[in-house]
Amino acid sequence: MKNYIFLVLTWLLSSGMTHTLFAQSNLEEVLHNLDKQLVAVTVGKEKTDPSVSSDKKSPCTVVFSIEETDAKGKTETSLYEISLSDLSSQLLKAMTKSGNVRLVEVSTKDHQEFIKFSKNGEFKGYVDKFNLPTFDNDAAKIVIDLLKSAIEVCEKTPSASCPKPLTFSDATNQLKTLLSKIVINELQIEQELVFDKNVPTRAVYTTRELGKSKPTEHVHVFDFADLMDNKVLLKVADKQLKINVFSRNGDLIQRLENGKCQSNSDDFAFLATSIEQAKCLVKTLQATINLARDEAEKRLPVLTDLDAALKLAADNVKNFDQCGTAYEQSLDKKCLSTFSILTNTEGGKKSDKQTASFNFSDINTKASDIKINGNKIAVRLRINESKDYIKVVKNGILQNYESEVFIFTKTSEEAKLILHALKKIVELCPKTAVSTCDKKGASALDCALAAVKTVKQGDEDVKQRLERLPDNDFKLRLTMESLKGKNTEESNYEWNMKDIDSRRIELKINGKDVSVLLPTKNNEKIIKLNKKDKTEYLTKINIAVEDIESGRILVGILQKSLD
Repeated sequence: MKNYIFLVLTWLLSSGMTHTLFAQSNLEEVLHNLDKQLVAVTVGKEKTDPSVSSDKKSPCTVVFSIEETDAKGKTETSLYEISLSDLSSQLLKAMTKSGNVRLVEVSTKDHQEFIKFSKNGEFKGYVDKFNLPTFDNDAAKIVIDLLKSAIEVCEKTPSASCPKPLTFSDATNQLKTLLSKIVINELQIEQELVFDKNVPTRAVYTTRELGKSKPTEHVHVFDFADLMDNKVLLKVADKQLKINVFSRNGDLIQRLENGKCQSNSDDFAFLATSIEQAKCLVKTLQATINLARDEAEKRLPVLTDLDAALKLAADNVKNFDQCGTAYEQSLDKKCLSTFSILTNTEGGKKSDKQTASFNFSDINTKASDIKINGNKIAVRLRINESKDYIKVVKNGILQNYESEVFIFTKTSEEAKLILHALKKIVELCPKTAVSTCDKKGASALDCALAAVKTVKQGDEDVKQRLERLPDNDFKLRLTMESLKGKNTEESNYEWNMKDIDSRRIELKINGKDVSVLLPTKNNEKIIKLNKKDKTEYLTKINIAVEDIESGRILVGILQKSLD
């Protein structure tokens, strides 16, 4: 028996349990003495009777009761519930009320509204301080000393009711346990947290307000991996304990109210029934967010080749219905890709079809991101240096070239997978357009002659013909015919390629039109233009091309001719 007792004591000492047991024993004694010291105080025909009690399961949570009886015998009872560790020893002070009566002002640390206040059985809200009556100055000093002792014990006593979760599964189970029904007088708020089976970090948080004339349901759809672990804030508002969480990347939190879509938000709040529960919720949420990020990282596939990356991106460009809009989308599994989207609204009465053609090698991965507009989540792909290299066709009509394109997703999960694939795609897609011309010098101009064709610019066809002049292999003539109203306008340009600055040959985009710009060395006016029997000299010439890729091929050919 002695050996058994010895072993138990050894285990208690090694586990740190003795401190908690002794602290609880000491706290019970302090609170017992405090309650004895809190005696009824009478001033004239008015009587104030204070007392303190604690919960045996959570001894640091106490309730101060103050019963006040006026001269007519009417009695009112105020209750102040508080965790002693939230009180400030430094802010305890005594004040004179009348005669010898002294009030001990009890305040929270940093004046946080952590004291639950009820009057005559009705919950009134949360406050940051209250007053305890004592019958003289000596009694006030004793009450303050006893409160300081109780606060000190509870500051050193860890909460056994809020363990730190070690796994994501532990964290989610603990959260579900903590989210209980909220009762505020006649108002009842039910809370529900449901996790996605396919994406474990994704959740739907629902609150239902009952007791009002019209029940209200609020739904927040989000991913724990998208939240900020260093910004989980406890605050009091509308008599409620709210634990606000915030998105790391904009308005990624989708919202519905009574089944109707609302604009996305960057934050929302969980609710707690008590300060201790709220503080536990803060710790559990922080742990859940951290563990969720690890889970999200594990879900990102390792991409080693271009085909796998293109497939991952295309597979996450999906068809879906959301907030009254149906999205039909596809993305080509090619470096020279086309994104197609058909949107249907108003039950299919209104539809728009759009295609965006681009080269993945032009995408700036650092500038591409997740973009939110109202209740829509999209991946924004942006071109390097914000160049207008994306060809856009809407309902069959060519639009101005753009520098960015939006791919819509139902959730942030698809958006993150597309961006993950994008890094490998941009890395592995070739940076230059493929040309069949393998010639250099003057011979390369043979390829240029074949590459310059009739192209459509806006609503008109621009007829072009590039030819050599007989006296010099590098001397060229470009004949352009364009329709102006009912008339055809012809322009003839003559120049020597040796006069062109090869380093500055580039693509130019002007609205719907793409061309190759050839500037002269030192911007000399030596390009001859014949137009309507008039001659002038220019510093540059633009050759119209069909699109970005054909323009790139022509740029490469012309540069090769000057190698």
